[in-house]
Amino acid sequence: MGQKKQAKIINFRIYSTKWYSYDFSECEEIMKRGPLVLDNFPENGWTLTCYFGPIPESIEELKYAIDGYGLKRKSEIFSQSKLKKTLGEYIVGLKADPEYFPRSVWATTIVIEKPIDPYEFRMIKENGDISGFETHQFFRENYRKLAFSEVFDKTVLSCLTEMEQVLFDELVISEMALLIDDEIAVAFPKNMGTQREGWQCCDGKAFDKEKISALMQNVNSLRFTWFDNVAHWRVAMVMEQDPLRKFYFGFICLEILTNELSKEIVTTCSILGNPVKISPNKIPSESKFKKMDLWNKFFLIAEVLNPSGFAKDQADFKICKDFRNKMSHEGIYEGENPPLEKLDSLLDFYLLAILRSI
Repeated sequence: MGQKKQAKIINFRIYSTKWYSYDFSECEEIMKRGPLVLDNFPENGWTLTCYFGPIPESIEELKYAIDGYGLKRKSEIFSQSKLKKTLGEYIVGLKADPEYFPRSVWATTIVIEKPIDPYEFRMIKENGDISGFETHQFFRENYRKLAFSEVFDKTVLSCLTEMEQVLFDELVISEMALLIDDEIAVAFPKNMGTQREGWQCCDGKAFDKEKISALMQNVNSLRFTWFDNVAHWRVAMVMEQDPLRKFYFGFICLEILTNELSKEIVTTCSILGNPVKISPNKIPSESKFKKMDLWNKFFLIAEVLNPSGFAKDQADFKICKDFRNKMSHEGIYEGENPPLEKLDSLLDFYLLAILRSI
């Protein structure tokens, strides 16, 4: 009997920037610390690894293999030619294009992977061959769970507490594959664009990997659907390039945050389960709360989370809300710039305030 086959699921996303990086000394300090690794995360048996800086060569090779696999499968289904190219030949063809793989100045590569027993899921036939039907069936039945979209969003949100937004300009690669003996058994390749290269230094310093690691674990332990939505829209805002869409995504995030935090303050006198310090006579009754508009709800959370600076935050919130109302009811004309800096500042402060309380 031959050696038993090994299998693993690997899911990875690469966020990058076309123009920015840390300056040399900070970059050197970050690289010296190595990747961030969390075992048994986000669930038992899984491992999450964050690589900072260059995209790991193993991930580049895997991306070429996934795309080569896709081309080979397409050819087998649609091509009339009797000449069948090998996977290796497709990969060589992809690598021959110098602009195929995006060359990032700085990348954050997040990898979530888990070894599995292919025999448990009947992926290996009695003769030792791989069962194409069972491998695809496994993916179809488990795809939504294996995607870990919320985990990726929360991981980026955790990174943003220590890293500059400009380092997450774009999600350039998002892939998932099932490997058996390090060969692609199933994958669904996505189209990939290319980037121009560039270079600028961002303002950030070498970040605290341990802080990010601890926050990632705490954030992913939260069981609030609304917080998953907050993380999604905040990450969408960071990566969006169009100013109006960027503002729109960000305001959705702030609106959800305002509604949910104010409701928790009124009903439980806490935020994410942690008691808050506020005079009882400042907390409205639940019946009055139901009639409160968004601005007054924000007034409440600002008093709790930023008692020394809530007046400025309220003014900035009103400017953002007025612009959002104008977008909906009057329309926006070319040349009108949304108050992105104010919105960014509000989200940075209030998200960081609640994340630190977890």
